[in-house]
Amino acid sequence: MNLLHFDTLLPENGTILGVNEFFADKSYGLLWQKGQIRGFVDGLDSIVQAIYKILGTEKGAFLIYSDDYGLGVDDLVGLNHAIVQSELKRRIREALTKDKRIFEVNDFCFQSEKDRLYVKFTVETKEKVLDIDWRFEGL
Repeated sequence: MNLLHFDTLLPENGTILGVNEFFADKSYGLLWQKGQIRGFVDGLDSIVQAIYKILGTEKGAFLIYSDDYGLGVDDLVGLNHAIVQSELKRRIREALTKDKRIFEVNDFCFQSEKDRLYVKFTVETKEKVLDIDWRFEGL
């Protein structure tokens, strides 16, 4: 299962985003496009980074993370789309709200295209409501 994000989730202007611990407000800066770690970030950039990391990490697949970190989707492959969508709503909401900076995850909208599933939703933080676009391949 490959988890892919839309490029719109990441800034186009080269902003450094942080790779963070689950609840940390300050993170190491990561330039995704260049594969480099540089400096530190906090605030909204750190929250966006946390969302990216949580959605892009298969739950229970990596020893470096706790068993409850990430989004489990591998077991959804091949299931009916209605079941997959219902489960993804619950799992995305559960995975993201474990981060204390994220209060609500709502307004889910799904679109299927061959073996791709697109999902749009909002994430409410203290600072801002974020619109998230995500793409799953192989579901």
